[in-house]
Order: sequence, then C-alpha cells, then structure tokens
Amino acid sequence: MADKKQSSTCPLCTAKSTIFFEDEKHLFYKCRECHGVFRSEDQRLSETDELGRYLLHENPEFDQGYYQFILPVIEEVRSFAAKGSKGLDYGCGQHQVLMKYLAEDGYKMFGYDPLFLDDKELLNQQYDFIVSCEVIEHFFYPYREFQGLKNILAPQGKLICKTDVYDSKTDFESWYYKNDPTHVFIYMEETFEWIRKNLDFKDVKVDGRVINFSK
Repeated sequence: MADKKQSSTCPLCTAKSTIFFEDEKHLFYKCRECHGVFRSEDQRLSETDELGRYLLHENPEFDQGYYQFILPVIEEVRSFAAKGSKGLDYGCGQHQVLMKYLAEDGYKMFGYDPLFLDDKELLNQQYDFIVSCEVIEHFFYPYREFQGLKNILAPQGKLICKTDVYDSKTDFESWYYKNDPTHVFIYMEETFEWIRKNLDFKDVKVDGRVINFSK
C-alpha cells in the first residue's frame, strides 16, 4: 500500500476526513460532515482495469436470482410511476437487464452507462424517474453525479438507487461490500440526508437497500 495520508478531502462534501479503516488491501476514510466512507484515491482502479472487472460479469438477463435482486427497484418504480412514464437506467451496464424489465412493464426506458452506452445526449433530456442499481458506490465524484441526475429529473421526478448502506452496527472489517475495489464511496443513512438537504431534494426515503429521492 502506498504511504497513507492521515486525512483526505471527502469527494462528496469536500470536508476533511480521517482514516476509518485500513488493512493490507484497503484504506478508507470517513467524513464527519456527511458520514460518507470512501476509499483512498490512490486505490482507485484505472478505467481499463475497472472495465475489465465489469466484463467478467455474466449476462444475468434470464437469471431468476438476479431478477429477485433487482425486483425491489422494479417494485419501487411500479409504486409511483404510471405506465408510459419516461425513465433512465443510469449505469445500466453491459446487459441493461433492469432497463429491459422496466420496458416490458410498459415504461419508456433509456439506458446510459459511461463505459458501455456513453450517449451523452441522453443526459440532456428530462425523465420522470431515474433508476441506478448498484451504481452509486462506484462514483468517484458523488456530488457531481447526484447534481447531474437531479438536473435531468422532471418536476416531481424520482431518483431510485440501490446500494448496500453501511451503519455503525456493521463490522466493517468483515463486511463483504468493502472488498470490491470498484466500491469507492459507501453511504450511511445520514449521507443520503446530507445529499437531500444540500442538493435540495424534496425528500429521501431509505428502505433497506433502496433509496428514493424526490425532486
């Protein structure tokens, strides 16, 4: 591991943050302001290495287990969005599975991914809802990402995210979620509240791993 810094600037709120956890493979800081936990910048993978890891993912389109994994996001969308609503799957990945299921449900779906479907014109449109499943933990610059997503939500639009949320009862050392080197920013419930307040979302609800921001 490279020589560690005792403090680092939080990539979400820019506050100074101190070392939270370190072992032979990992160095994480924790922010006292937004309560985000983030990986040391010098441990971030290159775009080539990150892409290589994602390419190892098998196509889960017909995997019933994967369907159950994304079902909470689908059900959240069903709970508020009328059929025909326009949605964006942000970080849709190589196979766009979530987007396909929502399209089958009758939603007008589009998919954006900076590595697999980098059509930036899609980021100049407005959407009734945005889904981002197991994506936000990969954000190098979470403030910029969340601001951009809010900007392309239509009035009264919703941003539905899915990620594993850390809390102080979790043993971070044994927590599997930190072991993925592409997981660079980890959220607590307080972090989502900070995002709501500072990016002026109307509301945020955290239900297990599903997070619902209302514009």
